[in-house]
Amino acid sequence: MVKRSIHVDWRADAVSMLREGFGVEDISIRLNVDLDLVRKLVRAMRANGGLKVIYGRSKTRTTPRT
Repeated sequence: MVKRSIHVDWRADAVSMLREGFGVEDISIRLNVDLDLVRKLVRAMRANGGLKVIYGRSKTRTTPRT
């Protein structure tokens, strides 16, 4: 079964959900996006350091510490 996203760009929603602590399976179900696409997004984010930025482990911070 192929799932289709009702969103033109579901990736921004997926990134927001990752920040909130959702896992790839939850994101796939909630956004109605194929699980492999969500996994591919997370792999790309891991490769380019995006996950480190989301979870605050990057040497380059996007927001100052308080």
